Amino acid sequence: MNYADIDVWLYDSLTDSDIQNLIEDDMPDELLRTYPISKDLYNPKVNHNREDIAKLVEYSELEIDY
Repeated sequence: MNYADIDVWLYDSLTDSDIQNLIEDDMPDELLRTYPISKDLYNPKVNHNREDIAKLVEYSELEIDY
């Protein structure tokens, strides 16, 4: 994985070929970290320019009961 490729996803000039190459040069799953963040990010009435917007948020509806 070329970690410089991570920032490339932000370029608005990506071609279909560029995107396909990025997908094929996939990051290993063990290096990915995913977690739910604030729903405020998608609310146009809320200020998104704040430090906590991308912090982990626990949502009961996302809990899995076994």
